[in-house]
Amino acid sequence: MSLITAIFLTIVFLILSFIKNMTLKSIIELIFLILVWFFWNYTIFVDRESSWSTYRFKEELYYTLSISFLPISLLSIITVVVFKFILKNKEHIKQLN
Repeated sequence: MSLITAIFLTIVFLILSFIKNMTLKSIIELIFLILVWFFWNYTIFVDRESSWSTYRFKEELYYTLSISFLPISLLSIITVVVFKFILKNKEHIKQLN
């Protein structure tokens, strides 16, 4: 599953590389990352917990969202900060050359 997701995200990010507006591009990439993280958390919850219980689909989504909100938020913030840092360093290096 991780390999398929990595290939999917690589293809999506390659397609998004044609977008010149960096803010829009970053927002779209972040949304895709959040959706993938949520999907991973959901599938793990369904495989390990929900399959042994009587959760309904709506309850699975609610539980996964409530448990995943903090980690996904923190990872998203870290990702945005790291992306900004990398882009700033990349621009700084271009200016030096």
